[in-house]
Amino acid sequence: GNFEEHVDENNRSATAHGMKFQLVSEGPPAHIGFNSEMKDQKHLITVTIPSSFYEIGGELNVMFQVRTTADNIDSESAGWDDIKITAHFNCPSLAPTTSSPTNCLPSRELYNEDFEDNGLTGWTNGVLQYSTEFTTFLGRYGNNNSGPGKDPYKTYRIPSDATSIILEFNFYELDSWDGRYEADQAILVVNNKSLSLGRFDMYDNENGRNGSAHYMTFELSSEADPFNIGFGSFFDQKHLVKVTIPSNFYEETGEITIMFQTRLSESMLDDESAGWDNIKITASFRC
Repeated sequence: GNFEEHVDENNRSATAHGMKFQLVSEGPPAHIGFNSEMKDQKHLITVTIPSSFYEIGGELNVMFQVRTTADNIDSESAGWDDIKITAHFNCPSLAPTTSSPTNCLPSRELYNEDFEDNGLTGWTNGVLQYSTEFTTFLGRYGNNNSGPGKDPYKTYRIPSDATSIILEFNFYELDSWDGRYEADQAILVVNNKSLSLGRFDMYDNENGRNGSAHYMTFELSSEADPFNIGFGSFFDQKHLVKVTIPSNFYEETGEITIMFQTRLSESMLDDESAGWDNIKITASFRC
């Protein structure tokens, strides 16, 4: 397709000649390198090619074409990198690899943590909080108990043959978040790659927010409009966050490490804080 310096082409898809592609952008347009006056973007493209392209000759020729209008390569250019080809086979009589389910299913729930057993197995910097409105959850985290060396994190084992995983969790936005004029934000970190969930404000309904970074994508849905649920007298919100994580995060090591970061401007937990709950990881398989 056509690409434009100031347009975010994230989530583009199309089909032609039986092939289909999906494009996911690492981040919105921003200056990354080369011409400092221009914006760049990194895209991950996944193309599905049917067997009709190679079943007779047993080979595939791939060409990359760039068609730009500027004569100077410093004005506009393209690059291609990290080329990977994966073949899929029909093996109805064979079991899948040992790391996937014995009877292969398209998806399988790997983990589901609700902290109701008051356990923090595997968590570093984990603390628990209970209230009747939220039950037991990971938190509360605020200005004084978040930051380098303080943020909670945990490593999970993932089947290396999973095609992708879905990470779901509740994010509790508690009390006087001031995202409209302060950098009060929540961040998910996976294997040292940051995915910002954005700024939050006690008077704003963030329902329907989405974003992407490092080929991860997220969707956020809120349980209700902001209102006082518990703890201080300020407005709160419960959010459900769904993150899609591609296989390049775990296919070599068979694990991922997730960290929750809270960055707030007020020093007291009773002024503003965050909680995390109901962490679920689901793996998808090609069967």
